[in-house]
Amino acid sequence: MHQKLFSLSLNGQGHHPGAWRLPGARRERAVAPDFTRDLARQADAAGFDLLIVEYPPRPTTMPAPDRQEAVHFEALSVAASLAGVTGAIGLVAPVSAVYNEPFNIARQFTAFDHLSKGRSGWLLVPGLDEADRPNFNRLDGTDSAFHDTRSAEFSDVVLELFDSWEDGALALDKAESIFAHPGKVHVIDHNGPHFSISTSMNAPRPPQGHPVVLMSPQTRADETTAVTRADVVLLSGGREEISARGAALKQVAAAGGRGHLKVFANLATTLADSDEEAQALARQLDGLGSPISGVEHFIGTANGLATYLETFDCDGFNLMPSVLPDGLAPLSALPRKPTTNMTLRNRLGLPRPAGRRS
Repeated sequence: MHQKLFSLSLNGQGHHPGAWRLPGARRERAVAPDFTRDLARQADAAGFDLLIVEYPPRPTTMPAPDRQEAVHFEALSVAASLAGVTGAIGLVAPVSAVYNEPFNIARQFTAFDHLSKGRSGWLLVPGLDEADRPNFNRLDGTDSAFHDTRSAEFSDVVLELFDSWEDGALALDKAESIFAHPGKVHVIDHNGPHFSISTSMNAPRPPQGHPVVLMSPQTRADETTAVTRADVVLLSGGREEISARGAALKQVAAAGGRGHLKVFANLATTLADSDEEAQALARQLDGLGSPISGVEHFIGTANGLATYLETFDCDGFNLMPSVLPDGLAPLSALPRKPTTNMTLRNRLGLPRPAGRRS
């Protein structure tokens, strides 16, 4: 098949809500760090380009059938912890632009990119899931328009903070007693409707310039943010919808000088050795929890999946196994690009952004 880019999305013991109830599922995996590390190592060895840690901040007052969602560690910490046990795969964490502060997030991702040697990615979450609202009381009374404008400004401030240090600003000149070139470390002065910041980052610019920015746009406002700030968009829907929507987003991005935008299709997978076994597994899962919804769902064999992927017009796929770890092994049969030790931007064919102060 034509070489595509591949992302693996981690969500507990699988993306199917009933996965944790399968006979082979082990209860200790809900909180075991070794489980996530083992999955990351397998995905790295299989040649996946990205690993997305899908752990949203859900409240614990959910109805019993959805309790799997109540055990989700903070995603950025989990993703950063995987840097030391992987060598090539990109590591992506979702971080909201609605209830965080830009300086803290810029600082965390700067550290993450250095720790991973340029393999970090930020899945920018622009909106607010209503299930998250009880966790953040200062958001009471806010609406989607507030979230949209805050998210756009938030992302701008974070990117500007990354650029507050020019490349090469760290001097470490012992003879002249110059730790960092003062002319290459800049204070950003930002005054906007949501943020007023006058500071610089307290660490050198990330190895990638900016961590790779991903978005999964749900609204027109999200799409506006994505085409002006994201490097990768993750789209859900059928093949024709993804093709048309992806082409439209790329056209708008290119018109704004951002012709590098990549389009990934979100795709849930339920795989087995035969189509019949895969269908039986899907029925079993649906009997244990609500069916997968909101995303295209392939049920079949690994070979069938490889053929199916050829019918998509996109740059890559964000694969969401219904069951983990069992659903990961069949995906290793998909053809992969040769892996080398490079930054995530290099791996995805994305340019390194020039610093705004350079």
